[in-house]
Amino acid sequence: MRDLYQRLNLAPNASPRAIRRALSHCNNQSLKQDVETTLLVPANRRCYDAHRDELAALGRLRAELGLTHAAHWQGETAHDFTPRPPRHTGRRGQLEARLNRALHYAAGRRHHLLILIAAMLLSAAVTALVTHWLMS
Repeated sequence: MRDLYQRLNLAPNASPRAIRRALSHCNNQSLKQDVETTLLVPANRRCYDAHRDELAALGRLRAELGLTHAAHWQGETAHDFTPRPPRHTGRRGQLEARLNRALHYAAGRRHHLLILIAAMLLSAAVTALVTHWLMS
């Protein structure tokens, strides 16, 4: 999903006039249509703004868990809320870092309880796999 403010180089508190001015310089018809129906309709903009931070948090979580193809989407419309995952030296370190970040993101949010549980189950599974791998 694309971040409409980012695509138009606008601040989230931009006025409707500033949005229209940015749209006049935009050549992407699909983006123009999305902005017109989302940011220029007050009720839709309130809804979009309310969920924008959640989309960004979920995008970061997906990147940390490796559930994204963001590295292949650079420059496309699909990666605005999904940054590149960080690079780690070893596979074990990479898995530990992903789980720690997942727990960090999920711990502060009540509605992400399922993500926390999934991360804990994934942690147990990874620990079992690493232990099995080290024993063999």
